[in-house]
Amino acid sequence: MNQLLKIINNYLKDGYNVLELGCGSGNLINAVAKNNINANKIIAVDYFNEPKDLNSRVKFIKQNLEDFSIDGAFDLVVMNHVLEHIKNPLGLIEKIRARLNKHGRILIVVPN
Repeated sequence: MNQLLKIINNYLKDGYNVLELGCGSGNLINAVAKNNINANKIIAVDYFNEPKDLNSRVKFIKQNLEDFSIDGAFDLVVMNHVLEHIKNPLGLIEKIRARLNKHGRILIVVPN
């Protein structure tokens, strides 16, 4: 997770909006919230897990990832070991792309 966090931290600037799809226990999004104090919006989404100890700056939304509906634009959308579980991965990526701001990025981690 340290290497992934380093990539995320190098990318984020002041006033960023970040979304993690498939947050699981919330460890990654908590670390993002802790290490990046100048966030505008931090959102975690999961359907099967509901993190118990999320940072107070993280808004949790229980939603099916393939049908997620979240307002606003994001600088970064993270999917950490999630894409391989999605029935229609290209469809999900298209939905995410529609939620990115002008210079927004998607960070996808999948198993080897």
